[in-house]
Amino acid sequence: MNTGILLICLTIFGLSLWKVYLGAVIANIIGLNYFQMILLNLSSVLTSSLITIFVGQNISNLIIKKRKSGYNKNLKKVMVLWRRYGFWSAVTLAPVLFGIPTYILIGIRLRESKFSLLVSILISSTIWLTVCYFLMDIWDFSKYLDVEKYLTFV
Repeated sequence: MNTGILLICLTIFGLSLWKVYLGAVIANIIGLNYFQMILLNLSSVLTSSLITIFVGQNISNLIIKKRKSGYNKNLKKVMVLWRRYGFWSAVTLAPVLFGIPTYILIGIRLRESKFSLLVSILISSTIWLTVCYFLMDIWDFSKYLDVEKYLTFV
């Protein structure tokens, strides 16, 4: 396998740990097909989500133990807004704006189901990846970028 392609795939994986749109754009430019792009980017999203769920739960438990228990009116207000508007707005914007770990941490802190967080972020990421990938086909930036000179090492 070409070392240049491997480095670019690792770059796509690394960028998609936080936000997914760059992974779709780079994958289209280097010529990966749709299924390769989805597999590479969603594996990154899944890795990021699972790490954040396990680490975020431990951090959240430490924060809760340090605080005194009881009624928190600010958290109650945030919970009302999250239940009414936040979940679907956040899951829609998380892959391209907030970042996947940020969305997962907020969802864990607001006691959202881990399964619903994981499934929703995978669905939202798939939709955003598809949109970005096919928009790159429509705009065809490959005619402006000479990718081959970056993939060959002399």
